[in-house]
Amino acid sequence: MNNDLNNLKEMVKFKSLNKWYGDFHALKDIDLNIEQGEIVVICGPSGSGKSTLIRCINQLEPFESGELSVLEQALPSKFSTSRSSNQKSTAFWELGDPKISW
Repeated sequence: MNNDLNNLKEMVKFKSLNKWYGDFHALKDIDLNIEQGEIVVICGPSGSGKSTLIRCINQLEPFESGELSVLEQALPSKFSTSRSSNQKSTAFWELGDPKISW
């Protein structure tokens, strides 16, 4: 990992993020900043978008509009499906502790 990671404040940033499944608006104008060291709990009823939010961070789900950045790197709203499953599954967990090396 980059040694500059310890200097980052924003680990994950959502700006007006939107995700639809057909006519269902799963994530509506999400604005959220998660800073290094914060502990975040995402809770809500079934179908409220909890898993979808995390899947967008992991790039397992594309989003239709808005901005999402992880470690100050903008993630594309549409992405290639050629990424390996290992790349997809470790993206989110690396945010927890900058000292963890996968």
